[in-house]
Amino acid sequence: MAFPDVLLGLRALFLESPERPDREALLASEAPGLTRDERSALVGIPAERLDVYVGMLRTNQSNMLAFVAPSTLEVVEKLGGATKAEFARATLVETPRRTSRLRELSQRVVDHLEGAGRALVERCPALLDLARLERESLETFYALDDEGAFRPPEFAAAVSAATVEEVLALRWRPAASLRFATFHFDVLSWRARRFEVGTWSEAPARLEASFEAAVARDPGDLQAAWHRLDPTALALLRSNPTHDPAPLEGLAGAWIEATGVSPDDPEAPARFFEALAGWVGAGLVAVYPAVPLP
Repeated sequence: MAFPDVLLGLRALFLESPERPDREALLASEAPGLTRDERSALVGIPAERLDVYVGMLRTNQSNMLAFVAPSTLEVVEKLGGATKAEFARATLVETPRRTSRLRELSQRVVDHLEGAGRALVERCPALLDLARLERESLETFYALDDEGAFRPPEFAAAVSAATVEEVLALRWRPAASLRFATFHFDVLSWRARRFEVGTWSEAPARLEASFEAAVARDPGDLQAAWHRLDPTALALLRSNPTHDPAPLEGLAGAWIEATGVSPDDPEAPARFFEALAGWVGAGLVAVYPAVPLP
C-alpha cells in the first residue's frame, strides 16, 4: 500500500467530497496513484462516517480562523458574500497552510485574499486591510518579551531619581513586539466602532492618502494595541535598526533633529523624556539600565 497516495485520497475526500460527490472522479483527479483496491476502499467509506471527518476538519478550521482573524471572518460573512463555513473550506482547499502554527494561518488568510479569494476583496475592498491588521496584531501578541527592560512604573521611577546625563546613559531599542502596517482604508476606526456598537457598519471608503500605524503589546493588558503616530515618531522608532540596546543619548539627538527643537532649549530634556515615557507606556520602546562603567 502506497500510504502517500492513500493520504492524498483521504485528504481529497475530507476536503472536497461534499462539493464533488462523484468519489471515483474526485480520487482519479486528486490521487491518481491509488491502486484499484485502494480506490475501491476509499469509495466505499460510509457517507455518515465521512461526514463526521469532513465536519471535524472544517469546524476546526473555522474555529482557528475565528481565533486568528475574528474580524476578518465576520466581515467575510457580512459583506464579502461567503459564509464562515465556505471561507473555511476555501482556505483549506485553495490556500492550505503547511504547518500547525497559528501565525502561519494568519498569513495564509492574507495570502488567500490576495490570491484565490480576491473576489471577496472585490466585494469589500477594506477586507484585505482588515486581514493585514489582524495578522500584525497576532504577530505582536506572540512576539518575544523584552527581557531585562524597565516596566513603565520602573522607568518612571528611574527617570525621576536620575540626572539628565544618567537618563541619557540608559539604553533603548524598539520593543520586540513592535510592528508597522500601512492602510488604505481606515480599518482601525472601523473595527473600533464594531466593538463599540456590537455590529459592523458599512465598510469605509478608500482613503485619499494611505497612513502608517504601529502596533505593540500593551504593558498593562498584554494585548496588541494600535497607535496612529506622526511620521516623525514612526521614523524615530525605526532609528535603531540593529535592535541592539543603544544609549538614549542617540535617540535624544535624533529627536532634537527631527522635531527642530533647539538643543539649548532648557525645556528640551523634559519634552523628550515626556515623549519617551509615552512610548514606553505604550509598549513601543524598551528601555534598559545603563551599562556599568568598568
